[in-house]
Amino acid sequence: MKYFLQQRSQKNSDEGFYVKKDDGENKYLVKTENGKKSCLNIFDLNENVLIKIRKKLFRYDVVDSKDELLFCIKPKKKRYILISGLDILKNIRVEGSYSTMNFDIYRPEEILAQVYKKIVHVFNTYCCDIIDEQNALYYIAISIVIDSFMKKGK
Repeated sequence: MKYFLQQRSQKNSDEGFYVKKDDGENKYLVKTENGKKSCLNIFDLNENVLIKIRKKLFRYDVVDSKDELLFCIKPKKKRYILISGLDILKNIRVEGSYSTMNFDIYRPEEILAQVYKKIVHVFNTYCCDIIDEQNALYYIAISIVIDSFMKKGK
């Protein structure tokens, strides 16, 4: 299934944005936590926190609603390293062109999700084409983190 993340301008970032399914229906809401741009939360449509993304010095930590670490992502020589103790996230690789937001999330021999960027009017839209639907929320969080790394210098 395809999910679209439409990032709003920096002025409106406190309002958040919706992750939409390919039929245009809202699936998740992404908002800063108390206005802190270094802390993002992914909510369901009833505004229950599902995942929290926390910026650290040289990495991002992704935790569940109980603040238990799911995985962390850090840059390393033009690629990103995903570190996790969860079996479903072990051996996952993220490779591609990050500057153009065109990359694959995969295990050896198995593509789990593909992410690519689209320009629509003044907004950047990222499409997450997810094959492993059971873990879609994790792949969406990975995409948001990589986008955050790319935006940090802007």
